[in-house]
Amino acid sequence: MLELKGSARFVLWLTVAQCLSHAVHAEAVYQWKDKDGQTVFSQRPPENTKATRVQAHAGKPAVDSNQRLADQRKQLSPSAPASKAEKPLTPEEQAKLKDACAQAKNALKLLQENNRPRYIDSNGQLDVMTAALKAERIADATRKANDYCR
Repeated sequence: MLELKGSARFVLWLTVAQCLSHAVHAEAVYQWKDKDGQTVFSQRPPENTKATRVQAHAGKPAVDSNQRLADQRKQLSPSAPASKAEKPLTPEEQAKLKDACAQAKNALKLLQENNRPRYIDSNGQLDVMTAALKAERIADATRKANDYCR
């Protein structure tokens, strides 16, 4: 085992103690309003302004990203066809439904006919779909075609 003497032992002890203290104690967070009325959060309280110390909480986000994405898709997609109990669709709604049906059918056809479909990823780069992504997109297009086509 490595034997440390004098100042080296002290430095090692000090380093370990500092690391442990950061792991045990969370950083303080302060909240206040700036001169424009905006709420500001910082690890240091401002000078000449009253700030409130805030208890920081770590944990899962309120809504996971997959759920948020599903909610956004639902908001952006045309409304599903009305059931028989609902009032009839207006001509505008019928036109939207017809367009959505055509888009879903076209997407499904392209995905099924193409062995290695490409898409633009989140970075704006052209990429080849994995088999799993292709299957997911086919299932989504099939569901949309069933929902929008009468």
